[in-house]
Amino acid sequence: MVEKSQLEFPMDWGKCPYCGEERCVAETVRLEEEAKGKINPGSKSAMVQALVAITDVLAPHIRTVPTLIGYIDACVKCGAARFIHIDRRDTLMGVEMPNPTQPQPGVPQGVPPFFGKG
Repeated sequence: MVEKSQLEFPMDWGKCPYCGEERCVAETVRLEEEAKGKINPGSKSAMVQALVAITDVLAPHIRTVPTLIGYIDACVKCGAARFIHIDRRDTLMGVEMPNPTQPQPGVPQGVPPFFGKG
């Protein structure tokens, strides 16, 4: 049974909780560059962009995991760093890579790699 999330995405915060200013540094520069035609309209910008995959290491067979994308920017008035936007997506995980501690077929064991001239 799939339950509905208690959180609504995307999450957006307009005003700085410390001084009430709405503008942020990176977003203001992005808007200026967009007005000059150098950046596509509707893109998102921030000082820091964070990606968090919600995974379970005990369940490596799960291929699609919920992922949070957070944007942090600085207030133009007081300089406070704050989240301005968080979104949630389902991300398809990559193909499982072989464990490097396990012997691989066709690879000689105990032979160091050769990187130079003899």
